[in-house]
Amino acid sequence: PSAIVAEPSRGAAEAAPRKAALIVNLRAGTASGMAAARETIAAALRDSGFDIVGDVRDDDLEAQWEAGDASAARIVFVAGGDGTLRNAATRLIGTGRALAPLPGGTMNR
Repeated sequence: PSAIVAEPSRGAAEAAPRKAALIVNLRAGTASGMAAARETIAAALRDSGFDIVGDVRDDDLEAQWEAGDASAARIVFVAGGDGTLRNAATRLIGTGRALAPLPGGTMNR
């Protein structure tokens, strides 16, 4: 006789998309292609089960941060160079939100 193996059920937390903010420095790197990369990153995050909230497609980093801060995101993906990632780390200290760095500076592409 064959054994029936039940798959473990996914809990509500696993089934629900994880809320995340995406901050992209469109000016990162010397030959910046971050505007095009932004859409690729957002699509990959969505495909991986993230719900991008507070999404601002603006080259103004402060506008992106304001939207991300106002969102319910617990994870903040940040794409940019060293300065962008350093700024993100400083901004997120003590907030209880996780920084997910995506190096996108000149030497990181």
